[in-house]
Amino acid sequence: MSKFRLSIFIPLAFFLFFAGWAFAEEGPTAQSLQPVHLQWSFKGETFNFKSQFAKEDCEYYRNRPHPQGDTYTVYATDQVDDPYITKLANQFQQWMNQMDLNQVDRVNFVAAFTQSLTGVASDTVANADNYPQYPLETMIEQKGDCEDAAILAAALLKELDYEVVFIRIEGHLGLGVVCEEGEGSIYYENGIEYIYLETTAQGWELGQIPPQYFSSEYEIFSLAPQPAIAFEFTYNEIRALDTQKEYEIIVTVRNQGSAKAENVKVICSFTAEEEGQVYAEVFSEPVSLTPEETLTSRAKLFVPKNVETQILVAVNGDNFAAEKMTSDKMTIE
Repeated sequence: MSKFRLSIFIPLAFFLFFAGWAFAEEGPTAQSLQPVHLQWSFKGETFNFKSQFAKEDCEYYRNRPHPQGDTYTVYATDQVDDPYITKLANQFQQWMNQMDLNQVDRVNFVAAFTQSLTGVASDTVANADNYPQYPLETMIEQKGDCEDAAILAAALLKELDYEVVFIRIEGHLGLGVVCEEGEGSIYYENGIEYIYLETTAQGWELGQIPPQYFSSEYEIFSLAPQPAIAFEFTYNEIRALDTQKEYEIIVTVRNQGSAKAENVKVICSFTAEEEGQVYAEVFSEPVSLTPEETLTSRAKLFVPKNVETQILVAVNGDNFAAEKMTSDKMTIE
């Protein structure tokens, strides 16, 4: 049996403890807890965030697959994380109210928090060999790059009722925030004015942009739940006839994103020597997959003998980018 795998994203929950808050019904023992202490300054005052995380959840976070590419919104809108982000945002809200901060400085308060994280690179772009992290994962690890800082800030600002988008400039990720009181570097998307927020390099406030990214080309990614499809396939020879062979292709598809995947279709084929042509092709019936739901699709195909071919599996749908994968080339004998 041959096996091919494409892994994109798996959601996770773990238990967050902060200032005496217990998010699990039964508190873990001291031996199973990992303490986290974050400290940062804003307007001359020092703030301390002390938490304890279940070690088994932290370890699962480290070991699970992480998607690459333009999947920032998947990390920031993971619904399983919502209760934990809500608790943290509520604490931020209390501090902001005590300081009587205006709308601009509330945004700057969140930025000061993410900018302070030890190990978050303050200079250039996201590491192409790395992968984004979930917001709480960045807090646990206390390291990352511009993607991780922006994702964490986006989750917090969204919980604080700000409208936010991701802005990527020459590989560097920041945010765009709707704030009527703000001014400075502005980007437009669908008629909406977003003010740039640098969430990584220390000292930058709402509307200020590092000079190396000023007037550069940019891309904007919305902060809305989206599906993230992962799939793998195996194949087996079923029988050999005089002039052809029959194979079964088994495809397992999983929606590892934060929104329903609409009209998911699996296409299995044996490619022909002529580009764009196939010896055989089978389409599955379209289905919708909710987050974490799995689909198994089976297809039986005949392919002629004495030809060079390879299996091509594609998965597409209405609201996610199509993905495809091929087997190694083979000669059917």
